[in-house]
Amino acid sequence: MIPNIIENGVIATIFILAGFGMLQPFNSCLGADERRGRTLLVSVEIGGLNCIIFGVVASLMPAPSGILQGIQLIILGVIVWILFYSSYVRACLREAHSVVGTGLIKTMR
Repeated sequence: MIPNIIENGVIATIFILAGFGMLQPFNSCLGADERRGRTLLVSVEIGGLNCIIFGVVASLMPAPSGILQGIQLIILGVIVWILFYSSYVRACLREAHSVVGTGLIKTMR
């Protein structure tokens, strides 16, 4: 498995997405009112996005079960992303000073 990951360049994608998963939660949640719960929600949500991307990459691998594993990883990633992104939006709306509805974005209540 190691030669398949290093020779075709998937290792670069792994490094980039790992860095994205570590740095994005802090960039999006830091501030005067930073809450650890929001930061953790974003980090798990980014993990769901990474699962979707790696599911696509896994389905392109030449292994006989690559497509099956890739589809399972994509489904898991979509479920995790939807659950934790909606939880993050709800937490942001709950902790916001005031939320003004413009009608463009539907609120979750």
